[in-house]
Amino acid sequence: MNKSRMLWLGLVLGLGALTAFQQRKLPEEVQQLVDKAIIERVEKIRQNRVKQCRRKAMERANEIVDSLLILSVKAIKEDSIVRPEKPVKPEMPVVEVPQDTSPIAPLLPMDSSDTSN
Repeated sequence: MNKSRMLWLGLVLGLGALTAFQQRKLPEEVQQLVDKAIIERVEKIRQNRVKQCRRKAMERANEIVDSLLILSVKAIKEDSIVRPEKPVKPEMPVVEVPQDTSPIAPLLPMDSSDTSN
């Protein structure tokens, strides 16, 4: 009994091994549809990779440009709004004082009664 089981097991494994390595033939139409689906899938994956690479390149370029702009701003040490210099103080003009030719007199007339203290 043990020998018959081993024989059957060997026979089943042998037939399984023979049929396992055979390639299945697909009809021509099915093969074309499979090939077309594979090509479309590969193209979609390629397009996604190109988009992803382009996006990463743009992000990296933006980082580089931003850092260059920051460095150029830091390199300029002077202020962008230049304060004007103080204006020159003008000289004092020479003012000629007119000579007073009127006689000295009291502003209010004096009464003779007020003079008796």
